[in-house]
Amino acid sequence: MELQISDEQFKGYVTQMVSDNDLVGAAIIITKKKFHKDFDIADIMVKLIEDLNRMDTAKNIVKGHREYEKLFIEILVSLKNVKSAVKYVKEFGLDPLDFPQMVELASFNAANYFVSQCFRGPTHPDHIPMHKVEDLFSGDETMIACLVTLLLKRWVKVCKCNPSEALIHKTLGIIKRHNLQKSKQTAALQDLMTQAESVTY
Repeated sequence: MELQISDEQFKGYVTQMVSDNDLVGAAIIITKKKFHKDFDIADIMVKLIEDLNRMDTAKNIVKGHREYEKLFIEILVSLKNVKSAVKYVKEFGLDPLDFPQMVELASFNAANYFVSQCFRGPTHPDHIPMHKVEDLFSGDETMIACLVTLLLKRWVKVCKCNPSEALIHKTLGIIKRHNLQKSKQTAALQDLMTQAESVTY
């Protein structure tokens, strides 16, 4: 006689596995039996990613379930794992615009890379003049805002808000050319621009 295990028994097993921190085994059963709504999937995913370094298992739980795929992306963004979030948005066929924080962080990371090249020595092979970076970002309000945010942060930290520094005048020029003062700004950018108000372009 074949032994039949009911769904309730399986759920009991999964509950015990989660309690014992056997999250990989729990995830396999949740995925196979489609028990997503019966467990705290977000908590399981965070632990799989952060504690067990099992991104693959966390991904497999959500694959094919739009609601949970989106939750997976949101968790990655909350963990500042923007690179993976971007990768899985593409893999799952999701719309990046549904994840504005991811887009903002990815833009900021890209802007940070290019801005760092601006401040390399002019003879360094990776040096990029600031006007080239501005040209590259031109037409993309988010990237221009990230560029200005990074430049103002550098002015505050490195230049100690010195109004005679060339950097602040270059930054104010970018703000003026792209009408950034009229755009939708992040709170961080608003605060930085307030500090720069005393400097006249």
